[in-house]
Amino acid sequence: MARGRVVRRCCVPLPRLRRLLDQLDRTYHTDRVRTMALMGRDNADDPTLNQLLDALASQSQYHHQLALVAASAAGDNRRLGAALRHPSPTIRSLALANIAPEHLPTEGVLEAMLSGSAEDRRILRRFVNPDLSRAPVS
Repeated sequence: MARGRVVRRCCVPLPRLRRLLDQLDRTYHTDRVRTMALMGRDNADDPTLNQLLDALASQSQYHHQLALVAASAAGDNRRLGAALRHPSPTIRSLALANIAPEHLPTEGVLEAMLSGSAEDRRILRRFVNPDLSRAPVS
């Protein structure tokens, strides 16, 4: 913090689903991601965050991705672990990229190694052995 300057922490309150969807519809993607990340960070301890993210994720795959952004910012490794079993490779990859290594379920590793993209396998290598993270993936 700079001397003499007060840095205020942004706080994004939890809206109802309809209001959140309206707010997200009026903004560009980068602002949507920023809003969801701040919302997750600022409301990580709020028990209603999970309900809101469940409702948001049920709207579409894109909204599910936004819910995972908030979950990642909130440190919700349970939600990220569950997303590793989602039928969409995009959702699985996003969850894999954001889950804490110590919370990565064994079945998630196996599934990602068998059906994941080269990038998914590269991420898994980073978890297993950080020195291999830049090695080519076959």
